[in-house]
Amino acid sequence: MVQENGEIQVDHLFNIYGQCTGFYFATLYQYQDKNNPYYKDPELLVYMKKCWDYYISLVNEEGKTHILTFGQSWGYVYEEWNTLHLMNTVELLKDVLDKDTVNRYSQVVQRSCEGLARSIKEQFQCKSFQNDLKNHSVPNHFIWSLVCIYRYAVLSVQPKLQEECDRMMEDICKAQLPFGAFLEGGSLVVLYSHTTLGALALYSAYCGNKNATVYQAVLQNIDYLNKCYYQGIEIIGCFDSRNRDEKRGAFPHIPGAFLKDETCRMFASRHVSAYHKDNSDLIRIQQSLGFYCASFGTVDENSPLKLSSPEEQEVVYIDRMTPPLAEYSEEPFNTLKIQKKGFVIPICLLPNKAEDFRWYLQRQNLLSVYHLEKGLLMGGGHSHGMPEFSCFNVISNGRLEYLHTKGHFESPEHFDLWYHDTKCEIKILSITEKEITLRYAAQNLKETDRVLVNIPVPVSFYQQLQCGEKKLDLKQLQYSSEKLPAGTVISSEKCSFSLNHDCIFRYPVFAFDTYMQKQTPNRKNAFLILTVELDYLDSNAILYIFL
Repeated sequence: MVQENGEIQVDHLFNIYGQCTGFYFATLYQYQDKNNPYYKDPELLVYMKKCWDYYISLVNEEGKTHILTFGQSWGYVYEEWNTLHLMNTVELLKDVLDKDTVNRYSQVVQRSCEGLARSIKEQFQCKSFQNDLKNHSVPNHFIWSLVCIYRYAVLSVQPKLQEECDRMMEDICKAQLPFGAFLEGGSLVVLYSHTTLGALALYSAYCGNKNATVYQAVLQNIDYLNKCYYQGIEIIGCFDSRNRDEKRGAFPHIPGAFLKDETCRMFASRHVSAYHKDNSDLIRIQQSLGFYCASFGTVDENSPLKLSSPEEQEVVYIDRMTPPLAEYSEEPFNTLKIQKKGFVIPICLLPNKAEDFRWYLQRQNLLSVYHLEKGLLMGGGHSHGMPEFSCFNVISNGRLEYLHTKGHFESPEHFDLWYHDTKCEIKILSITEKEITLRYAAQNLKETDRVLVNIPVPVSFYQQLQCGEKKLDLKQLQYSSEKLPAGTVISSEKCSFSLNHDCIFRYPVFAFDTYMQKQTPNRKNAFLILTVELDYLDSNAILYIFL
């Protein structure tokens, strides 16, 4: 993992954020506990120095860091994450390290923090940032920059800078949406709401949880995120407009701010329990170790954790609010999840705000079906520029519409979608312990109109499917597209599907990945898609999902 030149590599790949592992080595060195065999191990100081010496070789005289990730250069910026972790390393080991090392590291921290402080103050004052703030949109990196500068102000005893950070952070917290999230780039990104929470909670911990505005923002953010899982730490992908991976790792930010309130402790225990089962993401996601150690340093080791989750209602409204909040939505709520008979069905009707921006996924797959024992059965995250992942494709007047312009809940189990002038609907007809039945329909179609219903099914690359009388070994299958008659049963290792309508079966179909500059197929994350064509004579289809 630690290369001879000090690079941290995971799977032979270098990511600048992995250099925070130096903070992890420092924490292990200083943490006295009977279960820590590395306490005061001098070899850890060697590894720590390698990590940070390589990192500071990438910091220029202005204090900007050369951002290198997986063979890509993103130029020089004032970088807050590693600066914070290097600062905490120096604070932790200042009585252990030689003066030359402390001075070298401290000078880098000072250059970077002073440049970062100037940068974020200028950014905060500019008109575009203030307009974004009014629209509840704040980049998580900006909030993390405030954490870094606040920590620097405390350790360097600069009360004026602390006060400036507090004022900016309080203004940001007041821009939080009523249901507890911020928009990122104008769009709702659940995974980044976790990242933002890490910054808010660590800031709160650094100021002793004495800033009521910040702490209230922490509580509201946690309340929102607690609603965004199927169970455990499995994030609901159809709520997120940037990340489609529903099996992200546990949350590495569990600071002392989480230990004051029962809701926070329950959220923390959800993630601590996940790390007890599998802590591989602390290594695989390279910046996680730094975040983990930053939080670890704020926690009393005897702090209690509540290890049970609250009872949830059958219908959970994710973004319930008092209308009108027109700058966010015209509807009183756009997102909910139904929990019934062992199934979890999340539904998100938010229309798209950033259709053509490559860093954001288009809201296409608006509902998923998950089973508490079997996992995700249908749906998943979104895609970009791929109509086959949208619930409906409306072909009318020579135009293809695959992104809805408006959504509305008739009831939690029945919702309408408008594609300009064409109204479509999905209704959950029944839910039992063994089966879910859904109806897809389009209204008032003209003779020349066509509507395609798309049903994405996540399937394991290694499994076999039974498709009518035919067995399909997905590992051997290069590509398949064929028409299936109504009533054909398609069975996977998790469940079976059937439609009362002829459909097209396609496999594999690969969704768009925002983090890949060059899209390449990954069969471990492939979908089969069932497509039904509706017209003015036959305008609805029934889908049966049974265990």
